Amino acid sequence: MQNSRPLLILSSFMLASACLATPVRGTAALLPEVKMRLQEANRSLKDGSWQYAAAYADLVLISDNVSVYVNFDKVGSSQRQTCMDALNAAFDGWETALNHTIHFQLESDPAKAILKVNFRPDVRMGRDPVAGLTHWSRKIRSSGGQVESVEFRADVNVRARGLHSEKYPVEIIRQETEHELGHILGLEDSEHIGDLMGAWDPRHPVDGPQEYEILAVKNLRNEAKRIKAAAEAKTSDRI
Repeated sequence: MQNSRPLLILSSFMLASACLATPVRGTAALLPEVKMRLQEANRSLKDGSWQYAAAYADLVLISDNVSVYVNFDKVGSSQRQTCMDALNAAFDGWETALNHTIHFQLESDPAKAILKVNFRPDVRMGRDPVAGLTHWSRKIRSSGGQVESVEFRADVNVRARGLHSEKYPVEIIRQETEHELGHILGLEDSEHIGDLMGAWDPRHPVDGPQEYEILAVKNLRNEAKRIKAAAEAKTSDRI
């Protein structure tokens, strides 16, 4: 699956976005795939498929400790510290918003990281320039009706320069990165400028998620944790 960040230039033109929109201000939409996984977790719990209930819940939760590899290959050395500062601020923004129930930790080995963040001078979906683009995969591997593993992987691309190759400051790159992390956590795009998950004006970067965006992620994770705990308790009862 993939989600792109619409790049909004108010003074000239609006670039294309393939994102769904949040219909009402003050609410935050969840990604359809994440809602589906949560429904599958609930269904499996009701059906007595405890392993699958826990596995589907894990696909929603991802991990309490998210390992992250950062790739600066396409960004000049003069901008790498800005990108790193923006990334750390984005991490801190979501960790604080979620009361430190999730932690993003840097990993030097890309093979060991479940999240790869690529800073690039230009990011495009097809031919259309976008502020960010995230690809992810959520998989359950099973054999003989038994869950063998749960796998989440994501590749995030973040734009570090504008349409005229101007270097973006830390505030813009932070918003782009924090938005893409919102997708990782399960949020869909919003049509409202001012939302972290909304289309944006580079002249007025948003400094973090709105309260209703935070609440949506908290509710999602709390429900997934409830299902997982119930499934694991049922599994323990059978042992």
